[in-house]
Amino acid sequence: MPRRFILKEGTKAMGAVQIMIGLIHSALGTLWIHWLLIGADSSRPGLIPIIVVAIYSFLSSFFFVNSGSSSVIQKPVTRYKLTVAIVMNSITVCVTSLGIFVLSIEIATFESNATTYNWSNMAGMILLQYLLLCTILEMTIVIIIIRWVTEAFRHEKYTEDSTSPSEMSLSESLEIIPSTISISF
Repeated sequence: MPRRFILKEGTKAMGAVQIMIGLIHSALGTLWIHWLLIGADSSRPGLIPIIVVAIYSFLSSFFFVNSGSSSVIQKPVTRYKLTVAIVMNSITVCVTSLGIFVLSIEIATFESNATTYNWSNMAGMILLQYLLLCTILEMTIVIIIIRWVTEAFRHEKYTEDSTSPSEMSLSESLEIIPSTISISF
């Protein structure tokens, strides 16, 4: 029988939030594609920054949904499930760090190229800000989940079939002592 671990109940809810943020990133990526196709404005920052942001939003969506799915751990909680959750959430930390860096550069690029405030520039800035805020929220959630999952490794729940010496009760340990010991006065 495998060992089981005690995991906070909020981990499932946080995993669901990660999945929802991944879907939001996918929707924002779709808006970026539409914004790219309908805009013919010469004051836009260029094609490459817009494509980079669209690719980031779709790729980060994939990682956010996968790490959220691995964080929604169903019972029984095993070492394998916790390890997968830590690995996927660690990858997501790298993706969010890269995303914060890329989106900060893109915001600076949009701001420097925006000489006039027309609907195209304002729509691009709003989309970038939403992506940045969702990415920061995802990083915060991922860090919390990694902490909770690593705490679950320390709070192991032993089953009846496991053989840990720390699980023995006082009565079981007294049965081990031979009953032939005599005390003489």
